[in-house]
Amino acid sequence: MSNKIIVNLTPTVQPDVIGDIEKGNGQSITSSSKLQVHIGALVKGATPQLVIDGKVVNATLKKAAVGYTLTTVNKLSDGSHTVAYKYKSMSGQAGEMSEQLTVTVDTLAPKAPTLAPVVYENANGGINAAKAADGIVVNVSLKGTDAQEGDTLNVMLGGVPTRYTLKLLDILYGANVTVPKSVIDMVGQGSLPVTASLTDAAKNTGPQSPATTITINTRVPNAPSSLIISNASDGYLNAEELNKGIDVDFSLKGTNAVAGDSVTVFVGENTTRYVLSSKDIANKNTHINLPKSVFEAIGQNPVDVSAMITNSANNESPKTNPLSLLVDTLAPNAPLYAPSVPENDKGGVNIQEAADGIKVGVMLSGTNAVAGDTIKLFLNSFVTSYTILAKDIAAKQAVISVPKAILDKLGPSSVNVNATIMDMAGNTSPLSATNGITLHTKPLNAPIVSTDVGKTVVDAQKASNGVAVHIALKGTNAMAGDGVDVTVNGISTHYTLTAQDVAKKIADVNIPQFALNAASDGLASVNATITDIAGNVSKVSNTTTFSLSNTVPTFIENGAPVNVFVNRTGLEKAIDTMLQEVKISIYDKINDGSDRLTFTPSSKIQGSFDASRGVLVLTPVKDRLVPKSEFESVLKTVKYVSTSENPTLLNDLADGSQPKDTRTLFIDIKETIITRVHDEMTVNVVGVEDLPSISLGSDANFLVSADLPTDPNVVYNPDKLPYVDSGMVITDLDDPNAFGGLIRIANWNWKTDAFTLDMKDTQGIIKPVLFDVRTAQTADEAVNQINDIIRNSMGNGQYGFTYDGLVVGDKVRYIAQGENYGDGFLPDKGALVNVENKATLGFLQIPLGYIIAVYPDDPNVYPYTVPVSGFSQRSDVANTGIFNTLRIASNEANVDRPVEFVITGAKKGATPLSQEEAMKMTVNDVLNYLSGSTS
Repeated sequence: MSNKIIVNLTPTVQPDVIGDIEKGNGQSITSSSKLQVHIGALVKGATPQLVIDGKVVNATLKKAAVGYTLTTVNKLSDGSHTVAYKYKSMSGQAGEMSEQLTVTVDTLAPKAPTLAPVVYENANGGINAAKAADGIVVNVSLKGTDAQEGDTLNVMLGGVPTRYTLKLLDILYGANVTVPKSVIDMVGQGSLPVTASLTDAAKNTGPQSPATTITINTRVPNAPSSLIISNASDGYLNAEELNKGIDVDFSLKGTNAVAGDSVTVFVGENTTRYVLSSKDIANKNTHINLPKSVFEAIGQNPVDVSAMITNSANNESPKTNPLSLLVDTLAPNAPLYAPSVPENDKGGVNIQEAADGIKVGVMLSGTNAVAGDTIKLFLNSFVTSYTILAKDIAAKQAVISVPKAILDKLGPSSVNVNATIMDMAGNTSPLSATNGITLHTKPLNAPIVSTDVGKTVVDAQKASNGVAVHIALKGTNAMAGDGVDVTVNGISTHYTLTAQDVAKKIADVNIPQFALNAASDGLASVNATITDIAGNVSKVSNTTTFSLSNTVPTFIENGAPVNVFVNRTGLEKAIDTMLQEVKISIYDKINDGSDRLTFTPSSKIQGSFDASRGVLVLTPVKDRLVPKSEFESVLKTVKYVSTSENPTLLNDLADGSQPKDTRTLFIDIKETIITRVHDEMTVNVVGVEDLPSISLGSDANFLVSADLPTDPNVVYNPDKLPYVDSGMVITDLDDPNAFGGLIRIANWNWKTDAFTLDMKDTQGIIKPVLFDVRTAQTADEAVNQINDIIRNSMGNGQYGFTYDGLVVGDKVRYIAQGENYGDGFLPDKGALVNVENKATLGFLQIPLGYIIAVYPDDPNVYPYTVPVSGFSQRSDVANTGIFNTLRIASNEANVDRPVEFVITGAKKGATPLSQEEAMKMTVNDVLNYLSGSTS
């Protein structure tokens, strides 16, 4: 019996295909054409056999790390195969097959995409930093590739793959694969190819698609530095700078910019682009001119200016730090008025006034100036700059000190003064109107005086023609118009130099008899000074002397009668000792009989005076002839007196005659019937300033302190204003009456000012009348409105004076300050006028009384006097007197409005005339009623 070994040839494990990719249901796919199968452990005494498709195939047995592997000797064809294994014993016994596996052999690679990949973000300069930040999308068309869901799409950027598993929709419509930023950073900068290939489930990878070249530029420039706006470096942009164009400069150092990159300058939201050149890169600096329109779009506003660099890939640098700029292209308005120079107002600026410089006022109303702006004050070409303060704006005027150094450079000369205002942006206003001033800073040297009198005694007869004093002007610097004051024992005679005097370098000044008489008899000392029109006074000249014996009777207006025949009687010329008659006639007398001679008769001599003829006749009482000594004793009692309020004026003064300061007495001596002797004497007549006087209280400078409503159409309540009254009183010692008054307001500005006067209306009620013409558009319209207010406020009378029967609409002619303003309707004067060449000084005249009234269709003139009290009363009496009721308001704070009150006085005892009486008067007769005007 033989021992037989029984071997279990049944496989205990399922074969496992090595290198396969597991799919569902145990099916495997492999790309290996030689199949390698893992079979686990061997059965002792048996050999494993590989069974493909039910047939045993040649296979190589190898030990593996765990178990064994069978590998086919021959390649398997592509397609589906069953795989199993079994054991065969050494005795040739075959066991059963293991469980079968079905595998698919796939060795065919996918097709390449026929179209090059599309990288949309490569457009417009390539891939920049912004595009690369979240990767770039590559679009690959799979049409015609036979790709399958689950295949892998390989996108190659510069040889670096990005893999993507295909979905069904990808196969239908194309796949979009995102190449991450890490891959972009890895491949670097420049032009790089982009391709695509497919790898199937068996790991077969197809060929690459056509390439797309893209440009990667993720270089970001750095921000420019040192941004400078060269012509607006002060932070302001003015009109002149804007017209020139705005230049922006900045450094390129450290920006990484290259030629072709662009610079964008931001002005607010507006941009200006500039392409950098190789020269800019070499210089590490660039200069850009910004168009005017960029800033015009900003308007008058602040704006930030910045810049950034953009390269060819549109990578943008950070912006520079913003540079703040204020666009201000609106220049201030020119000062409305010419600069005022108060020290020039009295004939020019003299040496004393110029010693510490001069003050110049520049009005700021309407200029739009603000604190911090600059006034440039021009004296010819010399400039004084002044920074406007807040207090100047509040006062609406700046007072600028011009230093003496500038006046010294200008020297004695005529100077044009004007001003401009420059705002903080540098915009400059037009030039103001010009105020012409005169610098009288050349000192006057003392003149040399001399006379032709010599050792001759100047007696009354010689003095009747005056004494000539010669004033040598050489080296004095005197000019035509300057005044010379010649004093004889302190009695001054004034003389105004003519151009002829200056040309001859000598002036002849006649010292009149009344001055010689006032100098008293004895040794007369004569000297002189020169005063120019600005008030500079020379040193006193040398002193020359002559002997004076000139006792001439002198009558002083309103004084006591004076003896005429003190030293001589005129009878010295009579030859006979017995005289028949002495007649004394007054020459150059006033025709109203105010020149008179009085005498004291004696027992031997009688006489009479005819006032209308001005003749005194002395005759014997009884006898036909009496001794000359009897006439002499009576003549020594004869006195001259004038009852005229203006004895130095003549009736025909209005026709151009000069004042007469002497009276000549003609003496006719009758010795016999046929013999006569003639002589003459002189009486000096001195007029007295007997005009009305206006006295003010403690302060005659009234400051405008009340504000009007800004809206000129708002009715203003004048009761808010204080009266311009500080104890003003008008007096006239000679006569309590006046013929009219005038108020003058200097610096008047009809656009901002208003005033009130208390007046009686037609019902006799006293109330303030408001003169507010701020709504006027022109000066002429303002004048017309003022006239209308005056016209409408008057009835039969105005408070303070009354015209008998005079009503609105009657024509008037009136005279003030010696000026005849002509005819017009009542009232027809209230003019805004310019003073000298100061076109900027408003000057308002308000007539308050009329000297001469003319009734309709009546050629005659009628004077009407008014009580002086009608113009002013004591301030403790409420609302009395027109002058005391003036009130001024203005929108210009702290601006002086100097007020001048003019009163035209009446002659002594002047009273209104009836129409019948007045019809007999001439214009000259009417003038005799005036004592003149004062202010």
